[in-house]
Amino acid sequence: MRKIHSLKAWLSCIIFPIFIFGCKQTKNADQYIRELNTSDTFRYEFTVNGKGEFDSLEYFYKKEFENFLKLPSLEKGFDSIQIRISYGCAMGSNMLVTLWNQQNIWNAEVRRIGDNYTDKNLQIHPVLQRIECKIPRSGWRVFLNKLFKLKVLSLEDNGRIPGFNYYVPADGCIMAVEIATKNVYRFYSYENPDMYEDKYWQGKNVLAILRLINKELSIDTDWPSDEDEEPTISPPIKIHEIELRDAKDSLKEH
Repeated sequence: MRKIHSLKAWLSCIIFPIFIFGCKQTKNADQYIRELNTSDTFRYEFTVNGKGEFDSLEYFYKKEFENFLKLPSLEKGFDSIQIRISYGCAMGSNMLVTLWNQQNIWNAEVRRIGDNYTDKNLQIHPVLQRIECKIPRSGWRVFLNKLFKLKVLSLEDNGRIPGFNYYVPADGCIMAVEIATKNVYRFYSYENPDMYEDKYWQGKNVLAILRLINKELSIDTDWPSDEDEEPTISPPIKIHEIELRDAKDSLKEH
């Protein structure tokens, strides 16, 4: 079900000094962090498979991408808060967005990853195409308020939604989120939310989150499509009215 590596891009970013100067915006993240875990114990939550069990296959892909880019794991937590959002479709580029706050400074980085196809064993390898530092168009305060209102921090994994059931196509689109604080690690994912957004409000929120990120961070990608995008309408069919007359009347004319 999840054989395409490009759909398993659970990545983070390495914090370089340029981000502190190029992407910074003062913002207190404490109010958001507290809601994730009010206990004294570390909260660990990972996506589940169709049987409701720990998804070892998805975990394998996550670790594979971390190793490929030599990126640190977030599983033991992160000082303050870091959110990693990866999304894309089969046979296309995947976007990897990292938002983090340290010492009341918010930062954003966007990575675009493509696929490199090789003839040997028909293998597909990820290729890092571009890394960009970003600042939200509306400013950090407006952007984060909208993002958190859509429950990006608290959405459950699609496998944990009560009664969740839908057909999984062989090739599709996926969105995955990693969240880490000092006492929290969460990982959840949604495959093809377009197919069930009308049935499950979580799917609709996922698409709204991605559209918000694409708009605010000026990300050019085909998925998801804009919400107000006009559907393709076929040209109208011209209908000619034909008058049917009795055959006897036709004979009388002749």
